[in-house]
Amino acid sequence: MEQNTQNYQGDNNQNIPPFGSQQPQMPLYNYHQENEKVMGIGDWILTFVVMMIPLVNIIMVFVWAFGAGNKNRSNWAKAVLIMWVVIVALYIGIIIIAAMAVGGMEELVNELEYM
Repeated sequence: MEQNTQNYQGDNNQNIPPFGSQQPQMPLYNYHQENEKVMGIGDWILTFVVMMIPLVNIIMVFVWAFGAGNKNRSNWAKAVLIMWVVIVALYIGIIIIAAMAVGGMEELVNELEYM
C-alpha cells in the first residue's frame, strides 16, 4: 500500500492555494461626500431646538426627510415621519373604539331608562 505524501496542490499540476488561504479582496473605495458626514453634537442640538418650534417642526421634518441634506438627519426625519403615521393610526383606532363604546353605553342607558 503506497501512501500519498504529496502536498495537495490539486490535480493535473493545477496551482490551487491550500485550504485557509485568503482570497484576493476587492479594493475598498474611500469616497467622502458632504452628505455622508457624521452629524456632531451641535448639529443634533440645533435639530432638536428646531423641533421645539410649533409648525416649523412639521415643515422641517419633511424638508430634512426628502431634501438633499445630511443622510443622518434624512434617515432620522424619515423615522420620525413613520412614527408619526403609526401614532396617528393608533389615535384614530382609539377614537373609533371609544366612539363605539360610548354609542353602546348610550343604548344601554336608554334601555335602562325605559325599565
